[in-house]
Amino acid sequence: MATSDGRTVDLGELPRPVPEMVTVVFDGNCGMCTRSARLLSRIDRRNAVEIAASQAPGVRDRFGLSVAETDAVAWTVTLDGGRVGGARAIGLALAVATGSRVPLLAWRVPGMPWLLDRIYDFVARHRTWFPGETPWCEDRDCS
Repeated sequence: MATSDGRTVDLGELPRPVPEMVTVVFDGNCGMCTRSARLLSRIDRRNAVEIAASQAPGVRDRFGLSVAETDAVAWTVTLDGGRVGGARAIGLALAVATGSRVPLLAWRVPGMPWLLDRIYDFVARHRTWFPGETPWCEDRDCS
């Protein structure tokens, strides 16, 4: 995955086993991203996923993420500081929220990780085309 300035972002490797808790860092100025984060919160009946807008005070520093990294993709960060970005972040967050490895099975199929990264990249670049809601940072302090 490349940032807006053309630098490559290391999206990380999925952890094994699936962690008990994670934090998802997403673009709080994006309506589609906010809608996705709220859906993830509804799925997370175990309260195992913290949701954090990258623009909120201290979030990037807390997780060691740069503006370029958080502008490029969403991130899921484990309690030990491990992190994955893009499609992997979404898959890991769903696995933790549901308490199941099923959302991660696609990464074991040859060619699927590549395809999921391409789909994520397309959606991320065209996120304004997709339905959303009031961005997270319009309802909260993200200054």
